[in-house]
Amino acid sequence: MTLLTARDLRGVRFAPAGRRREGLDAAQVYALLARLAAELELLHGQLGGAAAENHRIKTALRDWQERHAACCRHESHWPAAGQSPPATGPARPG
Repeated sequence: MTLLTARDLRGVRFAPAGRRREGLDAAQVYALLARLAAELELLHGQLGGAAAENHRIKTALRDWQERHAACCRHESHWPAAGQSPPATGPARPG
């Protein structure tokens, strides 16, 4: 599906009302189309900005995960498979 663009809306033309002036007021129709085109243009811009921000955040998270994973490979923070995690806090008398 192709997204409707502001250019598409600006290109819409209606047949003129007949001699008896039946139909829609062309000035009102074109005013509405202009408003819709402006709003659609704004929304497309906001959507593009959100997509760019999403990409930036995903990239930053991926970079952090790679750095953190490399750090954890060198330090034994995590127990091996099947082992319990190390106890934390003060030792309790037995």
